[in-house]
Amino acid sequence: MKEVLNKEDLDEIKEIIQKEKLFSEEKLVPIVFDGKQYSIRIPKKFVDATDINTKKDKFLFKMKLPKDFNERPSLTAKLIKNQDEKKQI
Repeated sequence: MKEVLNKEDLDEIKEIIQKEKLFSEEKLVPIVFDGKQYSIRIPKKFVDATDINTKKDKFLFKMKLPKDFNERPSLTAKLIKNQDEKKQI
């Protein structure tokens, strides 16, 4: 026997799918080298959504070295909110 979903059920499913789509977003950005350091630009949409404060917030970079030397290290960055300048991570 074939079950048919009613309009309310379909609307609820569509709403859940839409929320899941908005749950995460990615953007590939270039890396810039100015002769002294590398930098990346964070899209304004991401800054606004996470309320990044350039005076208090920091990024923690973590490089993970593989046990197998044939593999490349991986690098991740994590936003640390309200990091006091005097505190060490």
